[in-house]
Amino acid sequence: MLMWKKLYKGIEAKPLRQGLSKLLHEVDTDRYDKVIAPCCGRFATTEVLSNHFDNSDIYTSDILLFSSVIGKYIGGQEPQDIIDELNVELPNEWEQDYEGVDCLSNVLFAQKYYSTKHNNYYMENVRKEFLENKDVYVGKLSEKISGLKDKLGGIHYEVKDVRDVLEENRDENVFIYINPPWYKGGFPKQFDTGGMVSWNSPDIEQFDNHPEDAQGVLDDFRDSEADMVMLVNVPDIHSDLDEYDFSGWDKFFVLKRSFNMHKYLYSNFETDLSLVQRRKEDLEYDEIPIWSGSWNQEERKVEGDWLNKYSNVNFVKIDRKTAEYYRNLFLKNLKGDTSANVCGAFLVDGKMIGVVGIDPKQALKDNLGYIHETFGISPITPEMPKSICRLLMMFITSSEFKQDIKNLVNFGTSDFSGVKTVCISENRRVNLNNGLLDITDREKLPDGRWKIYYYTDFYDKSYKECIVEYLDECERRYRGLNNGG
Repeated sequence: MLMWKKLYKGIEAKPLRQGLSKLLHEVDTDRYDKVIAPCCGRFATTEVLSNHFDNSDIYTSDILLFSSVIGKYIGGQEPQDIIDELNVELPNEWEQDYEGVDCLSNVLFAQKYYSTKHNNYYMENVRKEFLENKDVYVGKLSEKISGLKDKLGGIHYEVKDVRDVLEENRDENVFIYINPPWYKGGFPKQFDTGGMVSWNSPDIEQFDNHPEDAQGVLDDFRDSEADMVMLVNVPDIHSDLDEYDFSGWDKFFVLKRSFNMHKYLYSNFETDLSLVQRRKEDLEYDEIPIWSGSWNQEERKVEGDWLNKYSNVNFVKIDRKTAEYYRNLFLKNLKGDTSANVCGAFLVDGKMIGVVGIDPKQALKDNLGYIHETFGISPITPEMPKSICRLLMMFITSSEFKQDIKNLVNFGTSDFSGVKTVCISENRRVNLNNGLLDITDREKLPDGRWKIYYYTDFYDKSYKECIVEYLDECERRYRGLNNGG
């Protein structure tokens, strides 16, 4: 049987609720007369708020049947009055002979049953099992709902648009926690019954159909008298977060949900907290220190992490998730196909100077003898020269790299002679590749950028020779700048 957590998704992760609780331990909660929790969903975070505030001061809201049935019951209304007020209608085929809280659970379970897709054999059997154990499920739901009422009894609930709730609660001595629907079609999607379960649902356009709504909340409450904590879901380490202006907001909690998913808690007031929660399996990602040298124009040398002819360079194999983590960390928005069969990192004196993904078997597939580099990215910072990417490409096109790949991949009696790759650029060529790679073809994309196809045979060089050549280029570039070149 599927229980509560499996039946209904969309709950804030436990570490996030713990982060909110730690914040509330630090602030003077007595100064708040009113606590607002729109988009309350399954009331998981409302339970956290209840640990710090009187239930009578907590005002929740949502626009979902699921939340409305539970919220009104917790708020003190009788079950049958709730069904009548919400004008809930179930299919004639669905048994409705229940009383008390069971009649509410019956509504919620009907919604779950009819929203469960049955487009394959497994899901057909899931629905069959639902019906066979319907009374058990209804009973278990009733236990959960009754438990919530015991915990949260006395809170306020109303069916209301989050925009209206926020507009009406901007005063001093108001605390707001909001987990806005950042994703289009997110939480409400799991309750879509295709019209089989109906109620007097409010005619409200979904918040998540308007990306500007989330930014509007950030702007409106940046200097608001009301204190707010907002949960932010970021499906990519950089790209989506950069689309929003968080100036004036304090990021006090970070949850690494997966290797490319972060969740944040922001407040519009200053806190002394700086909390990070990570999965145990993510700890290995931070075990690789990152090279962070910079080119000193005056001294004509690399500072910080040294780079010279005595530097020790190694190419080490790493798993795909680790490689994708650093790839996303180093580059904000990588476009195109970036899948790779073999991933690795170049370490200079034990520190990562670049992460690489390749498809070595491509050399066997097309009989052209060229392995396919799907991505090669270095940790670019304002202090670090962009040309460090050129050094990475020097490594990749060297004969020493070829030998490293042959040690990692069994090519049998086959051989390969070079590397090919594809770059997306605003320009017709990528200057950092000049003199290293030859262009075989290019095409202009609909957005005006260029897709450039590159290849080269391996150069008979070691990694150390690549470093010497790179430093010579930096020296020549410096002289050219001084000479007005």
